[in-house]
Amino acid sequence: MKQLKDKVKEIRKREGLSQEEMGRRVGYTNRASINKIENGNGDVPFDKLIDLINEYLLELNDLTNKDVVEYSLRDLKLDDWKELIVVYKDAMCVPFFNSDNCHGDIFYYSTEERMKKAIHFWMDSTSKGYFVRKVIVDNSNNRAIGTIEYFVRQNEPNYNDAILLRVDVHHYYEQKKALVKIFRIAMKEAYSAFEKMPVLTKGWDYAVERKEALSSLGFKECEEPLIGHDNESFQHYWLAQSKDARSL
Repeated sequence: MKQLKDKVKEIRKREGLSQEEMGRRVGYTNRASINKIENGNGDVPFDKLIDLINEYLLELNDLTNKDVVEYSLRDLKLDDWKELIVVYKDAMCVPFFNSDNCHGDIFYYSTEERMKKAIHFWMDSTSKGYFVRKVIVDNSNNRAIGTIEYFVRQNEPNYNDAILLRVDVHHYYEQKKALVKIFRIAMKEAYSAFEKMPVLTKGWDYAVERKEALSSLGFKECEEPLIGHDNESFQHYWLAQSKDARSL
């Protein structure tokens, strides 16, 4: 198990930074601070750990070898637009948003007005019971990194009485380790709201990390397309029977 000093050096080498450059990025004023850490002669204050996490897209346990970072869900609030717009205006994220059956909305929101309008709609639809939309929070920095949505398909041509689950995250979190944790809490949330029905979610061919996460959680790729509005067919769905879902 790597010590903190070794992990910091590994990150710096990977990023092609000098010790001075790395120190400057995370707010050290003393140019020798990173050198001391890498030699085991300097401590890293918690605020600097968080800076390292934010700068290099890490989890706290990557730096401390402690499994203390988890993700959580909470209700939406209008003020979330400030953090969620970072997700929904990022063109790299859009290909991983499931916009099937959404009347042409691809969830690309590049302005404060458009992001707030989407949040209003999500909050109103949740209050009326059309679906449930919640914020995904990275507890290491208490920031909103995306949303989940779930509802039960009813009176549809196929996959009736299945929970359809959408998971939108910033592309930094579109990797297996993070997605397994996020899908796990999302599925727990959905199962707490409904009986343990099958869960249906999207896993595109190009979403390699997402498909690996889904497979590890017991999902299997569907052979039959999902039939939506106006009998439109949608491919690339994955299904987990509740009895197959792992580690929930």
